[in-house]
Order: sequence, then C-alpha cells, then structure tokens
Amino acid sequence: MKFMKNIDQFIPFFRQAAPYIHQHRNKTFVFCLQDDGMPLSVLKSLLHDIAVLHSLRVRVVIVFGVKHTLNQRLDNQRFHGGQRITDMQTMERVQEIIGARRIQVESILSMGLANTPMQGASIQTVSGNFIIAKPVGIRNGVDFGLTGEVRSIRAEAIKQRLQNDQIVIIPPLGYSGTGEVFNLTTEAVARAVAVAINADKLLFFNNNVEQFTRNNEGGGLTVTPEQTLLMIGESKADCALPTTLQESVAACREGVKRVHIVPKMTDGALLAELFTRDGIGLMVTNEAYDRIEQATIDDISSLLELIRPLEEQGILVRRSRELLEIEIDHFSLLKRDNTVIGCAALYPYPKESMAELGCLVVNPDYQRNGLADKLLQYIENQAHAKGINKLFCLTTHTSHWFMERGFEAAELTELPEKKQAFYNFSRNSQPYLKQL
Repeated sequence: MKFMKNIDQFIPFFRQAAPYIHQHRNKTFVFCLQDDGMPLSVLKSLLHDIAVLHSLRVRVVIVFGVKHTLNQRLDNQRFHGGQRITDMQTMERVQEIIGARRIQVESILSMGLANTPMQGASIQTVSGNFIIAKPVGIRNGVDFGLTGEVRSIRAEAIKQRLQNDQIVIIPPLGYSGTGEVFNLTTEAVARAVAVAINADKLLFFNNNVEQFTRNNEGGGLTVTPEQTLLMIGESKADCALPTTLQESVAACREGVKRVHIVPKMTDGALLAELFTRDGIGLMVTNEAYDRIEQATIDDISSLLELIRPLEEQGILVRRSRELLEIEIDHFSLLKRDNTVIGCAALYPYPKESMAELGCLVVNPDYQRNGLADKLLQYIENQAHAKGINKLFCLTTHTSHWFMERGFEAAELTELPEKKQAFYNFSRNSQPYLKQL
C-alpha cells in the first residue's frame, strides 16, 4: 500500500504534531486570504487545511480579499498613494465580486466528499455586518469616495459565533450608521479583527516571504517586529509583501501574540507551519527573543556563573575553568538579549552511535517557561545530525523530568565502554537512555 511506503515519514510527523494539536485546541486563529490570483486548486487545498484545523477545535475566522479579481474586471481604475479610489460604479463591482467569492469559499467549506479532508466535516459558516467603517474622506485634495477604514469591530458577536463552532467569514467591506458600505483593505481588516477578538494567531499567505526564509536551515524564521520593519525595505515593491509585513508589525504591537506569513503555493505549508517545530514561513512575535548558539571561549565566565550554584549543591559535577576551556566546543548556550540563561553539552561516542547529554541548566529566573525543553530539543537535533541513534544522561535529581521526555532507566553496561570506565561510583548517578 502507498500509505505503508510513507509510514516512516508519517508516524514521526504525527508524533511531533501531537503537542501542537493540544496547544492549538480552543485557540482563535484569523486567516487572511489575500486575492493575488491564486489558482482555484490552491484555494481549495488551503481551505481544506483550514477545515482540518477547525476539526481539531481551532476557532477559525477567515478574512478574504478580491483585489486581483477586481483589477481584472475594472476598465478604469484610480489610485492615490497606493490606495484605491472607490466610486459608485467600482463599489457595485466590488459587491458583486465579494458575493461570488464568499459563495465560493462557503461551497468549498461545505464539501463532504469521501477520500477528501472534508469527509464528515459538516462545517457551518456565518458572515455578517461585523465591521463598522468610516470613509477615508478627502486627503491632500483627493476624494477617496467609498474607500473606507475600520472604525470598530463587533468583537462579541464574532466570539459568540466562534463559541457556537461556526467558521466566521468576513469580506473587506464595512458598514456605517448611515447605511453606507465602504471598500476596505483586506490586510487591515484581518489585523483589526485579530486585535479586537484577542486572536492567538493572525496568518497571512504570501509566496514572496520565501526570499527571507529560503536560506534558513530550519525552514521557518522567527523575527521581532523591529526586525520585520527592516525587511520591508528589502522586499519586492511590486508584491503585497510590504503591506503584509506592515500589518504584521502593527498586529504584534497591538496585542496579537504571533503573526505568521506562510507561502501559499507550497502544498501543506499551513499545516507544516503550525504542526512542526521549525515551521516553514515567517513568524513575527513580540515574545521574548531567545536563541541557542555554539559556546565560545568568550562565554566561559558567563557559563561558570550559570552552573556554579548547581555545582555547589552537588547537582552537577564540578568543572574547572580549564576543563570548560577544553570542552567548550561541546556546549550550546541559550541566550536572551545576549545574556546566557541556559546551557547544555553534547558528548558524542561515534563508535557506538551514542552521545551523552550533560550539564543541562536553565537560570532559575527563567525556569517553568519550557526553555529546558528547547535546549533538549536542540541537543537532540544536533545528535541526530551527527548520526547519533541513542542519547543518554546521568542524573541524581531530575530523573522524572527526563522520563517525562522519553528517557528510560538504563544499566551502566548499556553505556559506551569509555563512559563506563570513567563512571563516578561515589555520585551513584542513574543512567537514562533515549532512542532518537
């Protein structure tokens, strides 16, 4: 069977995805589907993947655009400062296209064919006048007509629909108290909605983001809003990416925890971004920016300061400065704003395809934030890259922590012979082993 041929890839992915399935449950995601001429097949795949998320109890809001289609349908178009001027004739065409697109999105989400992700989905969608808008008005002598801006969002109404397990679909239209309808910018609507309903994630789709992620070995790339602003000048001027980057920064600064920009033409990119450790796109976040890097001689003093308290408590084996200088290439450091807040060491035993995890430490001020797990995962990735099949550690105090992360109690005889020869019986450390 074809499935059985791919099972070696499927099972590890499914296991890696499991924590994210739990993490995303009952979270609210806003998806911005910009209209840039994507093929219908891509739209279907993307909506089917969003439907998969909905089946996993993710609360889904979809904001869709019609810019590309509108540009193709209009004979005469007027812009000022990159913003469309919307007259009555243009607005009639906007409403016509939006109606057709909304029906198209709803029809795709209503599918229930066998052997598709939609089988048994039974999704309910809802749309409405959730966006209150105001006119852009006259600026620098230019009347923008029925082009508008978001005034407010009926957030509670949206939240109620989400609690009813419905997918909320929002077009780039806004309504005023005088009964007028305004043409809005899709990205701005998505950002405003995400902020108003306290969304956990805002997701954009743009293939041009690969100009920033293609050189990253891990696939995805995580940046701060400040770093994102620098990318705007580097992005191609003839694509929608600068606007997307600007709205991503604004969303982060207004309270959205994480904004993702995902390449839309890569099949399954959305699922890869949300259910793999490294992701595939660009993530903009205001959360504390941490990085793990190779230790150098210049880090010795900071490393000693980090591990000395645990050495004094007898939790770690004492290491002299001289020994650290010799072993520094084995150490990786977790840094926050250039301050060392964690470390871990990897000692390979290539003959046995094994490696030792040693000196896994996180500063007490930063514990209980999952940073030790990040260090462990980093070390496991390093070991895997070196062809290591088994990772072991020796511990006297944290056996349960390692057992909860897949390590199993082992016998001393299961360790590499060289390690057995230097085993310190006075410490009576318990070996634990994990198959990678």
